[in-house]
Amino acid sequence: MTRGYLCLVAAGAIWGSIGVIVREIPLPVHQVVFGRVLLGSLLLFAYGAITGEARWPERAPLLLLGSGVLLALNWLALFTAFRRVPVAVAILVAYIAPVLVAAIARPALGERVSSASAAALGASLLGIGLVAAPALRGRLDAVGVAAALASALAFAALLLAGKILTRLYPPSAIAAWQTGLATLALLPWALGTDLPSARLLISPRAGGLLLLLGAVHTAAAGILYFRGLSSVPAHHAGILAYLEPTSGILWAWALLGESPTPLTLLGGALVLAGGASLILLGGHEQPPGAAPLKRPSEPGE
Repeated sequence: MTRGYLCLVAAGAIWGSIGVIVREIPLPVHQVVFGRVLLGSLLLFAYGAITGEARWPERAPLLLLGSGVLLALNWLALFTAFRRVPVAVAILVAYIAPVLVAAIARPALGERVSSASAAALGASLLGIGLVAAPALRGRLDAVGVAAALASALAFAALLLAGKILTRLYPPSAIAAWQTGLATLALLPWALGTDLPSARLLISPRAGGLLLLLGAVHTAAAGILYFRGLSSVPAHHAGILAYLEPTSGILWAWALLGESPTPLTLLGGALVLAGGASLILLGGHEQPPGAAPLKRPSEPGE
C-alpha cells in the first residue's frame, strides 16, 4: 500500500517541474502539449509492444476512449485558464477536483472517506489556497474561471475513470491508450497551426526538452501514477494531486531562483502535511469492500 502512495508522490514531483521546463521551450503552449502526448504515446506503445501489455482494449473500451478525450479536454481547459486568469487563480479553481472526487468516491467506487482523509483534504485545500492567495486580486475573466472549473470537472472524472481502469489493465497500457487517444483528440487543433518541426530542427535544445517531457513527464510518470492509483483509494490520489503545484514552487525556487513568499511556504507545508498524513495513515483506512480488484488473468498467465 505504501509503495502505491510513494508512486503517486513521485509522479506528482515529476509533474511539478513541467512549468519550469515549458518556460525553456520557445513554442506555443498547445504545441508543447501536443508534442508531449505524441512523443509520450509513441514511447509507451513501444514499451507495450516489448512487454506485450499494449494490446487492443477489449474491456470497457468506451471508458478507455473517453478517458483519453478527458485527458485532452483537461489540458486544453487548464491552459485556456492559464491564458485568461492568473496562474494561481487557475490552480485554485482547477484543484477543487479532489473535493469532487471525495464527494462521489463512495457512490461511484464504494470508498469510505474517513475523518483522517477529510482532515488531510482540508489541510491540502487550505494550503493550495494560501499558495494562490498572493495572486487573488483584481477582476477575473469569466471565461478563464469557467475553463478552470471545466478542468476540475474533467480531472475528477479522469481520476475516477483511471481508478476503474486500473482494475482492468496494467499501468503502461492505460497510459499508452490515454495519451494516444489524447494525441488524436488534439490533432485537429495542432494541424490548424504551424507545426513545431521546423523550429525544433533549428533548436535541438527545444527538441531535447520536448523529448524529456514525453519520455519522463508523460511516459514514465504516467506508469508511476497508474501503478500507484491501482492500490490507493481514488480520493487519496486526488488529495496527493496537490503535491504537483506545491512541488512546482520548489522546482521554480531551486532552478529559477523564484523565492516563494512566507504565505506560500506555509501553504506548501500544509499540502505536504496533508500528503504525509495519508501516506502514514491511509493504508489503515480502506475498508475491505474498497480494496483494489485484481485484473482478470490474461491467456497464458
